[in-house]
Amino acid sequence: MAQTGVQILFAFLLTLPFTQRFHEVTGEQRVVYLLTLGTAALATVCIIGPVSQHRILFQQGLKPELVQSTNRLANYGLVFLWISVVLSVFLIFDVVVSTTAAAIASAALAVVFLLVWYVQPMRIRARRQQRSS
Repeated sequence: MAQTGVQILFAFLLTLPFTQRFHEVTGEQRVVYLLTLGTAALATVCIIGPVSQHRILFQQGLKPELVQSTNRLANYGLVFLWISVVLSVFLIFDVVVSTTAAAIASAALAVVFLLVWYVQPMRIRARRQQRSS
């Protein structure tokens, strides 16, 4: 799912400069756009990277290394995806409503990402570890 999501987001971001209204964005909004594009590109590299690594290292007796590497890449990819989505929301709110609304919406979204993607699973893991101790 993350792979498809990051591909769609990245493709959308790649098309924005070619739209009619892109020339209307401010200099600050262009910086946010470029940061968003960069983090989406990094997310794409990290989330799709394990496919290439698996193809190259398949049946080479390196399964533990491959699992460790792909896990690390997936974790980095999710962080870059998180940042890219939050920046995308910031940019859209900034263009459509205001910078203040953009800051509030993107900060709230960042907190939700943090809670759902990291805090909740860490709490579940901690509870399981307590039960098994």
